[in-house]
Amino acid sequence: MITGEQIRRARELLGWTRFKLSSRASLHPAIVERAEEAVGALPVTAYQQALLRNALEAAGVEFTDGEAPGVKLRPPAKERR
Repeated sequence: MITGEQIRRARELLGWTRFKLSSRASLHPAIVERAEEAVGALPVTAYQQALLRNALEAAGVEFTDGEAPGVKLRPPAKERR
């Protein structure tokens, strides 16, 4: 499960507006706003959450888990091994 904070941080890492993320995820901007502002479980459907996650991952975001879940950008393909 991803958090609203992770979605917001991922979007900021990419330099995207909420509108750009909503466009890439094929969702209404209000859904992105609602997801980002959530504390705890996201108030969106599992399908909407998957669309958000897939759009961010396709742009190079990696969601991390651990003591403090976060996000980071994957290195460009030529640098990966």
